[in-house]
Amino acid sequence: ESFRRIYPWPRVEIHPEAAAKLGISDGDWTWIETKKGRIMQKAKLFDGIHPNVVHAQHGWWYPEMPGEEPYLHGVWISNVNVLTDDDPDKWCDEVLGCWTLRGFLCKVYKVSDEEWNPEKKGLPKPKEFKELFKLE
Repeated sequence: ESFRRIYPWPRVEIHPEAAAKLGISDGDWTWIETKKGRIMQKAKLFDGIHPNVVHAQHGWWYPEMPGEEPYLHGVWISNVNVLTDDDPDKWCDEVLGCWTLRGFLCKVYKVSDEEWNPEKKGLPKPKEFKELFKLE
């Protein structure tokens, strides 16, 4: 609870020049998308990061959301694990025995005003939620 008071929403750090090119302002909800999935995090403009790199916070979920499927306490909404692939035959490093965590391509774009985001009241219906987060 105390952490959520300090940082109520997940943040993705993005260089101001990169954000400007993408039409993203500080505090905008953004989609971070890979071939595996997409998540929402709020943009935090930060000039201490390379313009071709973003840094998304990990471990996010929303304990205040329902625990039943498809919501699962919001694990699909902002958790970066959604963006990775855990197929051991494709992505696991044989020497280290782990998956890539900090080095893969992604696309970043602004969540439209019409789309649901975690700050809006209420939840999408289960079918809409699954479509929004590409769960089917």
